[in-house]
Amino acid sequence: MSRTAAGNIIAGLQATPVAEWPDEEAAFVALSAFLLSSGTQARLEEANGTHLTSAAVAAFMTERIRGYGGEPPDAGETSTVARLTSLAERCAALRQDHLRNGTVFYRLIHGANLNKTEHLLRPAAGYPDVPLPLRALLEREAGIATDTTTVEETAPAFEAFGEALHAAPAPRGFSSAYEALLTRFMTTLAEATASDVAMGRGPRSFAPLDPGSSGPDDPLALRTSDFFCCVAPSAAFTQSFGEDRATLVKTLSAYSARMRFNTWHYLPHTLGITDRVPGRDDWFFAPAMPDVTHHSDQHHTGHVTFSVRFAIRVPLGIDHAGRRLPGLYDLRLMRATGEPYTTEDLRAAVACGGVLAALHQAMSRHRPAVRDFGNEWFRAFYG
Repeated sequence: MSRTAAGNIIAGLQATPVAEWPDEEAAFVALSAFLLSSGTQARLEEANGTHLTSAAVAAFMTERIRGYGGEPPDAGETSTVARLTSLAERCAALRQDHLRNGTVFYRLIHGANLNKTEHLLRPAAGYPDVPLPLRALLEREAGIATDTTTVEETAPAFEAFGEALHAAPAPRGFSSAYEALLTRFMTTLAEATASDVAMGRGPRSFAPLDPGSSGPDDPLALRTSDFFCCVAPSAAFTQSFGEDRATLVKTLSAYSARMRFNTWHYLPHTLGITDRVPGRDDWFFAPAMPDVTHHSDQHHTGHVTFSVRFAIRVPLGIDHAGRRLPGLYDLRLMRATGEPYTTEDLRAAVACGGVLAALHQAMSRHRPAVRDFGNEWFRAFYG
């Protein structure tokens, strides 16, 4: 809800002296603050469907601390506020220790009730977790050996490959070799993971990402059409539409449109300009951790209409103009039917996401313009 909307309770509280806040709303704000300080912005979503009380929040943080391999601080004869503060600090510190050691956190999202729980991905994903067909593609195209050990080792090869890819002529049906490779990447990944669709989003132009951009390149003036999402179906998913190519195109275009909206929605936070004046009320925190979703076709209108039942999302960031841009890109896998994704599927997606991020990072030096993956392109390519 927009901060300027009449029904926005938080905005109303901001304009009211704290001493005049209703007890229930004051408790909600305080407990939300403890949750947020214990981890990431996504912490609040882990409380979906629960009744926030000081005891419940303390129990939640204690559980997280033990899940991180630690023990909660001694409660002693402390006040509730002091107790929650110490729990939040311990929880956040242990989580940061894991991040520094390379631990990947992910969320399991139950679509029927929107319950979201954080988990640790163990062991860490490596290049061997990338499905062999995709490793074979990258060996042919970028010279990355299929027996490479870590995703980080691919960076030098992608730097050299980015030069060649930027200079290469555009294959038939594409505006650039980069866009053609993205489509081959997603198509290969969809097949290799038994997914119906693989997709990845990002910006069409780098100009709005530069600090101080203004005028037509003002990032807060962008529309959803200023972003792209490459969507590639598996052969089986395509065949499920039979001769009805129009519905296939409509479905792929709908997936793409929603992902373009997501990039637009996250952009103020991605660029660190949420407090800019004049700003934009309609934004959300850029995602930072992967997630696996089960039965998401039970509540979200678009997911119901276009049969998004099982999904994996891996947010991706790059470094640009001296700053980190979290969640600027992502990688997604989707199944409309069949079996839910497993932890091994997630591990493969995380590894593939790391590879895709390395490609985007290498290409960022060349500031590629992406012109494909709009409705007309989907109609021409898949219709």
